[in-house]
Amino acid sequence: MSLSKECRYLFEVLVKTYTKSKDKNHQQIYSKLLLILDEIRNFPERHSDLDLIGQLSASAVISFEDNPHFASAVKTLIHNYQQRTSTLNLLTPLSKTGNTEQPLELEKEQTKEESPGLFFLELQAAFRKRAERMTRSEIKAKFLNLP
Repeated sequence: MSLSKECRYLFEVLVKTYTKSKDKNHQQIYSKLLLILDEIRNFPERHSDLDLIGQLSASAVISFEDNPHFASAVKTLIHNYQQRTSTLNLLTPLSKTGNTEQPLELEKEQTKEESPGLFFLELQAAFRKRAERMTRSEIKAKFLNLP
């Protein structure tokens, strides 16, 4: 699955806000962020939201002590992504601490209503037939037990 527009936009915001950070490893982190940004702009189909957020999260946790601004920027990205997509089942409720300075004004991607596949259509038909048989056999059983 390719990178969503929401995730790409949030990553661009992260890079923009991290530009003037005073983290210990700012230059190395910032240069890598720019490389990643270039890669996802040119080849979004090679990346997924999960991969990008996972890499950023792991990097933020590992380097938190030396690079707190980076960790904060990643936390904001994750918070805003969660609010935007509501795809994660979080273990804790969202707090109101996310950065809401820049509203997310991306239009939602049009999701096509996909029709169910042949297998599921056949499965639904089989369920209906079984339900009919069950109700007929229940009715017969009730009439056979009459005095």
